[in-house]
Amino acid sequence: MKSSSDSDTSFRVYLFRRGDKKSGNICCDVILNNKDLPNLRIGDILQILSPSSQQPFYVQYMHEHNETYREKRIYLEKTLADRFSVLQNDTVNVSIAEKKQIALDSIELTFRERYMSRSDMWRFRRCLMNTCTYLAQKLDWLGVPTTVHDLWLKGENVSSGFISEDTRVVFRSSSSLVLIFVQVGSEMWDMDPFGDLYFEKCLNGFFPELFEKWKSNNCAHYVTLIVVSRWYFDEDSLDDVAKEKVSKDCRGRYYEDFYRVIIQNEHYDDWKSVIPKIVMEKLNFQLRLVFFNYRQTIQDFIQRQLVTESCKRPVAELSTAADGNFFEALNLSMNSFNAYYTDRRFETVGHQIIFVTAGAVFNVDRHMVNFTKQRSIDMGVSLDLVCLGEQPLHVVPLFVFQRLSESAHPFEEYLIPHWMNYSYYRMPVRSAISIKFRPRIKMCEELLQGTEFGLVMETNDDDEDEIDMDAYDEKAFASLIADSPSKSLEKPVGSDGRPLINPFKPEEFSVRITANRRRWIHVFPVDKLGRAKHSHHYVAGKSIVHITQMDETEPDEKSLSALTVTAGSPLRRPPSPQASSMEKNMNRVTGQGAGGKKCVWAWGSTGEEKWNPDVEIGVDWKSLVRSGLLPITTDFFPDGRSIHNDYLVTAHQVLIDNDVMHEWLGETKNANAEKFKSLVFDQMISQRLQRGFQIEDQSDRIENSKNIRECFLSYSRTYHRLFMEGDEISVTQYFMRPSEFDETAESVQKEHHKYLFKVPDSDDYVVSTTTFKAINLLKLNWSYLDTQIQYRNSPSLFKNEFKCFFSRFLVTPLCSSTTKKIIAERSGGDKYGAIKNETFDERQKEGFIKFLETVNRLRRKVDRHSSKSRSLGLDADVNKITYSINDPESLLKAWRESCSFYYFYETTARYPSEVFLATEFVAWLVVNVVEIVDRNCAIDFANELIANSKIRVLPAGQLDIDGVSVSILNKSTSDVFRYGFFLCYFVDEQNYDENWSQALQCEIVTRCPSSILSDCCFRLNAIEMDFLTQKSDGTGRQYLPSHIPYFVLFNPVFCTNKAFEISIRWFMANGQTVAELARQWCNKANSMNFHMFPAPDDPFALPNNPNSSPLRCPVSIPFEHEKISSENLPKAILAILEIFGFIEIDCHMHPVPQFVHMSGGMFISFDKNQNCFLWAWNPMMSHRYRSQMSCTEEFQDYMLADFRQFCKNVSGRLDTFIANVLND
Repeated sequence: MKSSSDSDTSFRVYLFRRGDKKSGNICCDVILNNKDLPNLRIGDILQILSPSSQQPFYVQYMHEHNETYREKRIYLEKTLADRFSVLQNDTVNVSIAEKKQIALDSIELTFRERYMSRSDMWRFRRCLMNTCTYLAQKLDWLGVPTTVHDLWLKGENVSSGFISEDTRVVFRSSSSLVLIFVQVGSEMWDMDPFGDLYFEKCLNGFFPELFEKWKSNNCAHYVTLIVVSRWYFDEDSLDDVAKEKVSKDCRGRYYEDFYRVIIQNEHYDDWKSVIPKIVMEKLNFQLRLVFFNYRQTIQDFIQRQLVTESCKRPVAELSTAADGNFFEALNLSMNSFNAYYTDRRFETVGHQIIFVTAGAVFNVDRHMVNFTKQRSIDMGVSLDLVCLGEQPLHVVPLFVFQRLSESAHPFEEYLIPHWMNYSYYRMPVRSAISIKFRPRIKMCEELLQGTEFGLVMETNDDDEDEIDMDAYDEKAFASLIADSPSKSLEKPVGSDGRPLINPFKPEEFSVRITANRRRWIHVFPVDKLGRAKHSHHYVAGKSIVHITQMDETEPDEKSLSALTVTAGSPLRRPPSPQASSMEKNMNRVTGQGAGGKKCVWAWGSTGEEKWNPDVEIGVDWKSLVRSGLLPITTDFFPDGRSIHNDYLVTAHQVLIDNDVMHEWLGETKNANAEKFKSLVFDQMISQRLQRGFQIEDQSDRIENSKNIRECFLSYSRTYHRLFMEGDEISVTQYFMRPSEFDETAESVQKEHHKYLFKVPDSDDYVVSTTTFKAINLLKLNWSYLDTQIQYRNSPSLFKNEFKCFFSRFLVTPLCSSTTKKIIAERSGGDKYGAIKNETFDERQKEGFIKFLETVNRLRRKVDRHSSKSRSLGLDADVNKITYSINDPESLLKAWRESCSFYYFYETTARYPSEVFLATEFVAWLVVNVVEIVDRNCAIDFANELIANSKIRVLPAGQLDIDGVSVSILNKSTSDVFRYGFFLCYFVDEQNYDENWSQALQCEIVTRCPSSILSDCCFRLNAIEMDFLTQKSDGTGRQYLPSHIPYFVLFNPVFCTNKAFEISIRWFMANGQTVAELARQWCNKANSMNFHMFPAPDDPFALPNNPNSSPLRCPVSIPFEHEKISSENLPKAILAILEIFGFIEIDCHMHPVPQFVHMSGGMFISFDKNQNCFLWAWNPMMSHRYRSQMSCTEEFQDYMLADFRQFCKNVSGRLDTFIANVLND
């Protein structure tokens, strides 16, 4: 390593702790006197070599130290010194390193159980630029603790280095939503070369090893495991009725797809420790049961479903892995991930699909491939294909396009997908005998039949008789061409005129570089030559990343297969998906990536790793253990020719409104127009990153001399250019020109999928339907969004059409003591009726008011009178009745003196100086006023005071957003006094016409007075509030306004017999700010005898709703109610659900009421048509919420089992209870 000094300088080491008072609260990693090291400046990188290490480490000099000593001293931060085994008083050699020499190629950061949005990742990356880091360093910026997991420099893992602007920053999540599919094909019962059945290889090898790695890496994934299969029917065995019930593929074959969920949304801190006890015993037992009895189970179901008088015995057989439902399973997964902005969780980041199969070659439909590929790339889902078989001699995975019967094309067409990661799993060696030979092909069974001694390889030692196998293959391939109708061509041509790929020699085929192929490129490590490669690809036991092949050729335009057109080849066919989906016609989209790349190899996810038949593909444990998150940067942008020929261009301008500058920057000395404009520009980038855009690497640069910024962003086939100069920001959008290959009615029909689905605890499969839809950001009005960003609180930005983030919560009575008692005693789950005792309603009302005080950031002023009371009770004290309604001035004076007023600790909010609560005023009137004897009288008198302009209620008006009423300033609403959490104030000349800030206010009622849904008092209202503060980015830079608006959606009334709904919609806040707000609310609710927990927007996900999550479904529980009359049925159902701990979500006056358990773990509703209950688990309940309420998996299973027993009237429990209810 070169140094700026002639020789190293020796220093004695002294240790200090960052931020320690003894060290002067210094927050840096190294301190030394720059006079001891010539030419040392702030920001330089120090290379330190200790005697206990052969490799130096690097640290950035950021703090000047002027004290001089007899010896040369260097002070190292203790955590850093411990990491590199440097001790107190050690002597180390220190020199100045060149930044270019130690600039890292990539850095990988991991984090766990935190929510980090894509805009947060971009800000995090900016914080890391031009700093030094080291392996296992703990970083805590933006409220997210992260760990430096990997550092790559010139193809090698290093222990420290410098993060430059060219360094790729990769984020990996240790807490993702993981969907594991196990494909059951006919090969699962075959043996691998080492004598294991493939399903045994999966259960006894892959899963235990994966779970062990999750444990050792401290992962906290939420896992759903699904067994999938496809069954084909003999057409002759089906009648017309049966054919209507099943599906038909592109080859005209009848089939049905089966999905069985084994584990649904479960999380365990230690999967391995639970394996021998509960989970793996349950998992292994259920999976083994699935595999051992799978065929018989499915065939029995088919018989029950399809057998009719004319169809006595339908014949069905299990498909191979190649003919299975691979793409349908992927699209079902992406449907469940599609609404990324709703049901936002704060404990997980990232979506991962792990597909375990015995095959690696799939027969596919061309449209489904194109659709799934583009959808997967656009959504940024991490997809890992784990193959249990042996790696073949050709490239994998491999898609085979099926020819239709009428097609005259003589060749099969192949696709080598670049948009998925793939691994080959091999069982660990279990014998002392080492078997190094690994077969790469599978013998056909026909060769083994009829042979007495099996297959015998004859050898001949005579070298002259040896056959050149490569020459033989070339001759065979040439003969294939000679016999084809296209023999005039040098190579066989596909349906689009493009030469076909030989899967055994993919190195002969390269493709143009496209945005799709570069979307994930920055997640891969690079070798010494800067080529991105897979670290789990090995040659002779060594990762290919560490192998430098200097003679490895690069793909260029000469090796790019030209689009060959002949007289007999069709010109108007949909494009082959081997090329990018943007390559629609002769005028392909062209451009270049980093380093001027114009072409990449057709094989591999990176396109920069040339095919090598000696490559052994291992398991990408890094991806399987911690899913990689979609990079925020890419390196492709179309060139000028393509922009001119292939794109439509639109532009709009954003004029900066300096009048709102102080709303972003506050009344500070640093507030200036340039800073405000830069913040708006950053926010425009952030909003695009949030929706899946990527920044074109090297494009976000600032010309400081002219104060000009430019940034290019890409998403799918759409590109945006943001340009800032002067007082204006211009946005240019590039859209692909319309093509004749747009969706047809036939292609749209293929996106509808019917399947059979079974969830845990369900008795049988149910018919489900869904629709596969791609995300279309072209419909988003970017011009309006960009214009309104600077105003922050435009209500229209919080509509669903702009995809603002949304989290829904429910507040229910606290029931943890009853839950623990049920689990301990196991004498029935119908014990929750005891919660509602005589004081239940009053306790709930008092607790709810205190909860809303926290939501509104209210605090009490210092008490001036010991007689102050907050009681909601109406018990009168005769000694205190001293006032009359005939003397309102004296009455209000007495109330003013006895009341403890609120104040708001939100500094920007504007409220009257003396704010009091409506419920407290009502209670005081009943106790202290002669003529007022009850609550109704007090409310009437308060309305008289409002009419006489003595008091007033803080206003709340109506404005519709997505069917939700939003509070706005409206004086008419302040003219009505209602009982509940309403904030009132005294009217005087100074505040009569003031426009006060808003507050969340709620009426307290006993039931909904309306039977019409549109007039329901529980319809959601909404109010705008501000986040208090934003997390520092660690550099002191401000990247967001000091007060970020968000909307709170809530029930405008509170009833003790109904769950209170409160939700958050936000637009530009950083993730941990929102998570911290929700955590504060949950903690306050818990201290007030409530339980606040997240809930999905669609609790039940009904199977006949194509817009619901396709991987959730309620459990049907039959209800024997023949002895209950139709008039008494609603009353009986409410009574049953109450004793089992369920509370209403919606108003019971409206059709199909929904209920949630007070523990938050499950939902229930009653289906009158099927005469059954629908029981659904809450998929949003994370480990933290479950532990607070003792809502464990054991408790949930027990409650479901006991509820089923109750509904079956086991031991007469149902009859006894109904008789008691009807007699009351």
